[in-house]
Amino acid sequence: MHHHLFKKLNLQFILYGSFLSPYLNKRFVICIFQDNGDGSADVEYIPTAEGEYAVHILCDKEDIPGSPYMAQILPGTDFDPDLVKVFGPGVENGVNPKEETHFTVDTTEAGEAPLEIYLVDDLGQFEPEIKQVSEAVFECRYTPRAKQHKQTVFVNFGGVAVPGSPFRVLNDNPNDPGLVEVYGPGVEDGVRAGVPVEFTVDCSKSGPGDVTVNITSAQRKTVPVSIVDNNDNTYTVTYEAQVAGPQTIVINLDDTEVPQSPIKLDIKPAVDLNKISLVDFEPEAFVDCPNDFLVDTSELPPNQQSQVECEISDPDGNPVEAEVSKLGPEGPFQVRSFKHYCSYFVHDYCESLK
Repeated sequence: MHHHLFKKLNLQFILYGSFLSPYLNKRFVICIFQDNGDGSADVEYIPTAEGEYAVHILCDKEDIPGSPYMAQILPGTDFDPDLVKVFGPGVENGVNPKEETHFTVDTTEAGEAPLEIYLVDDLGQFEPEIKQVSEAVFECRYTPRAKQHKQTVFVNFGGVAVPGSPFRVLNDNPNDPGLVEVYGPGVEDGVRAGVPVEFTVDCSKSGPGDVTVNITSAQRKTVPVSIVDNNDNTYTVTYEAQVAGPQTIVINLDDTEVPQSPIKLDIKPAVDLNKISLVDFEPEAFVDCPNDFLVDTSELPPNQQSQVECEISDPDGNPVEAEVSKLGPEGPFQVRSFKHYCSYFVHDYCESLK
């Protein structure tokens, strides 16, 4: 939110101190209002006495959610927040969003006071891992949370922000989705319904990131996928197409589609229909008498020869009774039907096509 937007929203900042008479509220003037140009602003004020302060943030003369914020102003002591030193890659721009980073807080010259350290991103507040390496030196570690482009690091000493705090840290984008490669049988022609297949998403050239895969079937249903991180910047994706027909695979790296995506495939039936033949099937049939033909599945693998079903419908789409019987241990299958019409449609299929 830029400065002119702050003005448009008519934001106000008002402070009240508890040390004041209940019959007289004195307003404190804001010393500094700084628009950071990224949707945030810094407001600084100078308290004139110790005690509890109520910080009101108003929009169009009404408190925003959470306002007022209570601030406890401590009496003057011998500590000096301006002498606290904060340094390290964790408070500098360009943090790798997929790796742990760190920074150091040194209070050696600042005296003694409570130290408060926390981070805020779009998901809310979270705490770093803090390790005290000496009496007055603290090492802080954190990993940026997923899909966050920045985080703000707050370091307060004695309830007062130290120099540089809050630190607004932008995450780097160490990957290039344009360099992702996708390969393997799962994205090639010949995929069959009901058969598990896999393919590889190779990020070794693009850099690491959050890989997502969405597969949509011919029925516009989502196909379940399994994504395994191989810990070498490659990912193995496994899925099983549910039905024959067109299928779309969409692959993203950190919400950006990779060059080969979307991948469109024509999923084949579970059984190779080219290996099924009809024997003695006549295009013309007699009315009101049995009509037979054979289905030969001998060229299919043995595990696909177990069962054949047949559906016959008349010109109006009504089902016609049909009987299927196996003539031998390895087939063929005989189909017999009684037709009351001069034309009909036959659809035969193996069990694995269901």
